[in-house]
Amino acid sequence: MRRLRWFALLMTLAALATLLAACGGDDGDETDPTPSETPAASATLAPEPTELPAPTEPPAPEPTDPPEPEPGNGGAPPQIGVTAQNLTFSPNVIFVPAAAPFNLVLENGDSGVSHNIAIFADQAAAQAGNAIIASPIEAGPSTQTLSVSSLAAGDYFAWCQIHTVSMAATVRAE
Repeated sequence: MRRLRWFALLMTLAALATLLAACGGDDGDETDPTPSETPAASATLAPEPTELPAPTEPPAPEPTDPPEPEPGNGGAPPQIGVTAQNLTFSPNVIFVPAAAPFNLVLENGDSGVSHNIAIFADQAAAQAGNAIIASPIEAGPSTQTLSVSSLAAGDYFAWCQIHTVSMAATVRAE
């Protein structure tokens, strides 16, 4: 039985020696990479980033033609209605065509009360009295038509030149 133990021990040592020889250290051969020389799987080389072109301004929109006249009105400018009543304008945002003629029709519904409508570049221009265009001041009830040759696209300030604090609106040309 003793012999069998020695035989088993000898076989175990032989197997261990074989394993150590197979997994041996660096022998200086450059063709076998060692673990420190093997690139990691996640370390694959990516192409160098290319430089993106600098962003450019979007092209300016093409100028558009003025809106076509409404069918059946004989090519006349559109009529935009505004009501002055109870010291307010209705609507308080007045949409008009940009870069095209239009008629602003002011309906003064306040009996015995004078109103008008004046359009300014902004509120500072209104306070300075620099109207782009204004209708005459007239007691109601009345209807006035203010012919406007055109306004560039944008927002304008409008008010009644008598009731400046309470009667203001925005004219939006688009």
